Amino acid sequence: WSMTLLVREVALLYGALARGQAAPLPPLGIQYADFGVWQREWMQGPRLEKQLDYWKRQLAGVPSALELPTDFPRPATRDGRGARHDVLLPRELTDALKALAQQEGASLYMALLTGWQMLMARYSGQEDVSVGSPMAGRTRGEVESLIGLFVNAQVLRTRVTDTASFRTLLRQVRETVLGAQEHQELPIERLVEELKPERIPGRTPFFQVMLTYQASFRGSASVEGVKLEALELDTFSAKFDLTLQVLETDAGLKGYLEYTTDIFTASTAARMAEHLRVLLQEAVAHPDHRVSSLQLLAGAERQQMLVEWNATRAPFPEACMHSLFEAQVRRAPEALAAVFEGTQLTYAQLDARANQLAHALRRRGVGPEVRVALSVERSLDIAIGLLGILKAGGAWVPVDPLLPRERLAFMMEDSAAQVLVTQQPLLDRFPEALHARALCLDTERGALAAEPTDAPVTGVTPANMAYLLYTSGSTGTPKGTAVEHRSVANLVTHEAVAYGIGPGSR
Repeated sequence: WSMTLLVREVALLYGALARGQAAPLPPLGIQYADFGVWQREWMQGPRLEKQLDYWKRQLAGVPSALELPTDFPRPATRDGRGARHDVLLPRELTDALKALAQQEGASLYMALLTGWQMLMARYSGQEDVSVGSPMAGRTRGEVESLIGLFVNAQVLRTRVTDTASFRTLLRQVRETVLGAQEHQELPIERLVEELKPERIPGRTPFFQVMLTYQASFRGSASVEGVKLEALELDTFSAKFDLTLQVLETDAGLKGYLEYTTDIFTASTAARMAEHLRVLLQEAVAHPDHRVSSLQLLAGAERQQMLVEWNATRAPFPEACMHSLFEAQVRRAPEALAAVFEGTQLTYAQLDARANQLAHALRRRGVGPEVRVALSVERSLDIAIGLLGILKAGGAWVPVDPLLPRERLAFMMEDSAAQVLVTQQPLLDRFPEALHARALCLDTERGALAAEPTDAPVTGVTPANMAYLLYTSGSTGTPKGTAVEHRSVANLVTHEAVAYGIGPGSR
C-alpha cells in the first residue's frame, strides 16, 4: 500500500518540478505519528477486552508448532537466512479459483488460503493448521493516503479434516477471515504478551508459515520522459519457515515462496510450489471431493514416485539356501569354507558333514516346515548344524545358549521345535521334556560319521520356511519372524552385488 502511494507521489512531484510548477500534493490532515497516538488511546478498556476475548476463543488449544518435514535438523536458533522460489498460478487456474470462491461468497484470497492450509496439513499430517497473514490495517478513511506501517499479522486457524471437501473448507476459511478482519486492531505483539503461547526455540509463536496476498500493485509510472519501475529485491532472508507471497497480475497469481535455508533446500521449495499448483487444480476440478483424495503429484513426479522409484525388480535365483551352497561345493570343493580356532573345513568336507546330520534329522521326522532349534557353543558345529537342518528340509530356529532359561523354554515352546540340535554340556539349560528330542553333536559324532554323505531328497521348495528368527522382546513378548528360502536368496544376491562379495570374501 505504501509503495503504491510512494510511486504515485514521486511521479507527481517529479512531473511538477520538471515543468517548474509548485508541488501538487495537498497537506496531510494527519501524520503517521497521530495514528500511533490514536491507536494507543483507542486500544484499551472494553475495546481491548472485546478483542482479547475473541482471540482467546479463537486460539484456545492451538498447537504450538506446525511440524513440517524438513531437509535438515531444525537449529535451536534461527539465523534469518532464506531464499526464494518463483511461483506462478496461471491465469486460467486463477480465474477458476476466483469463480469457485464467488460461488461461496468468498474472495480469491480466501480460496488461495484454503489451498495453502490444505497443503500444510498434507505435509505436516496435522489437522489443526495455523497460518499467519498480514492485513492492511487501514480500517479508517483518514489513513488511506498515509505512508507507514499499518500492517498487522493475523493468526488464521483452520481444521483440515480428511473427510471435508475443498468447498466445505473454503466456507470455514471465509468465516475465519471475516472474524479476523473484524478483530484486526489488536497488534500481534500484544496478543503474544496476553496469551503467552509456548515459546519454542527456533520457532515463531502461533504460526511458522505465512501467506501474503495483494490484489494489485502499481509500481511503475512514466512522467516527463522518465520511466519509474519497481524491481524485485531478494534480501536472502526469511522471517518464517515458509512465506507464500503472491500478487494478482494479468498472467495470474504471481510471486514467490520464501523459505528458511536452515531447514529447507531449493528443490523442496520448488516441489512444494508445484504441489500447491496441482492441489489447487484438483480443488477447482473436484471441489466436493474429500481433500484427502485430491492429488498432489503431477505427471512426471507421479511417474517417478510410483513407478520409477519402485522399479526394484531384479533377477535372483529361485532356489533354497542349501542348494546355493551345494552349487558352490560343485564349483570349488577343495576351497576353504569355514575356519575356527585352528580347525577348518573345505566346502566338500562341510557339505558331507551337513549331509550326514541331515540324514539323522530325517529319521527324526524333520521335513519341510518342521522347526529345528540349533543351540551350540561357537564352533564349526554352527555351520554344520545350520546346513544340516536346511538339507533335511527343516526350518532353522537359532537359539543362543547364553539366554536365560525362561527365554529358552519360551522359544522352544513358541516355535514348536520338534528337534533340538545342541551339545551335551548345554542340554541341562533346556526343559527336561526336550531332552528326548535332542541330538547332541558332540556325543553322537561317531553315529553321525556313519551316515551317508550324499544329500537326502526332501521335497523342500524355495517357498518353504528357511528359518524362524526371534525378536529381542525389548518391546514386549518376543515374536518369531518366519523367512522363506527365496527371501534369503533375494537378500544375499542383492548384498553380493551391493558389497562386491566374491571369492576371498568373508
